[in-house]
Amino acid sequence: IPCGRELSILLNKSKFAISTSSYKNLFLKKYLEIPLSGCYLVGDIPKKYKELLNNNILEIKQEEKIDVILKKLIDIVNGEYDFLLKKEKMDNFANKLKETYNFEKGYEKLCELFD
Repeated sequence: IPCGRELSILLNKSKFAISTSSYKNLFLKKYLEIPLSGCYLVGDIPKKYKELLNNNILEIKQEEKIDVILKKLIDIVNGEYDFLLKKEKMDNFANKLKETYNFEKGYEKLCELFD
C-alpha cells in the first residue's frame, strides 16, 4: 500500500481522489493529503468542516443513492468535472490547509487542552 511520498506522487498524477469521513464523520488525514498532493477531493464533508471544504470538494453525500453516486463517478471519469481543476484555486486551497494544519498549530491546540 503506497504511503508518504509514494502516495503523494500517485495522487499528483491523478485528477480526482475519493475521501470519506468514515461512519464517525471525522476529518481524516486524507482530506489534507489529497489536495496537498495537487489532486481534487471527492467525497462527503465532515460536519465540523463544511466551511473549510465547501467549494473545495466534489461532494458525494453518504446518504445518496448508489445510482446517483455511480453517475457522478462516471461523469468524473468522462471529464464532466474537469472544470474544477483550476490550478490557482487548488493551490490557494492547499496553501490555506498548510497555514491552518501544521505542527505549530497542532502543538498550540494540544497546549490549550492542558491550560
